[in-house]
Order: sequence, then C-alpha cells, then structure tokens
Amino acid sequence: MRTYFGFPAEGRADHAELAPAWEQIYCTDDERTLPFSHAREFGNRVRAICEPFGYTLIDLPCVYVEERDGPLSSPAGEAP
Repeated sequence: MRTYFGFPAEGRADHAELAPAWEQIYCTDDERTLPFSHAREFGNRVRAICEPFGYTLIDLPCVYVEERDGPLSSPAGEAP
C-alpha cells in the first residue's frame, strides 16, 4: 500500500491550490516583517515540496475576488 508520511494514499487530495506571492498587495507590519522576496521564496519551497508527491498544483489568480471567474470566484464560505 502506498503511503504519504505514514498515512494511506487512498482518499488523499490529488491537487493543491496555491496562493502565489502577490507583490501589488504585499505589505509588512509588526508581525509580518519579511520582505516580498522571502514570501516569493517561501511559495517556491512549498511548490517544490508538493510536486514530488504527485499533486496537481493550481495557482490562484492574482486578481481581486470580484474579478475571478469559476469555482474560486467567491470568498471562502460563500456560494458563488
């Protein structure tokens, strides 16, 4: 039986939705002190970790919610 981190592969998601670093809305504050370049690198590392496990990676569009089209066109918890 195939496993991922010791868990059975059956029932695991086959895709992951990634929110890429979006420079136009990126900002820092007292809790988020890292520059944008670090946010982008973090996203690259997440992608590099997920890909070898066979996930289909879906980048969320870097547009405001009102401009989205399709199943990701609504804020979380709201029906499209």
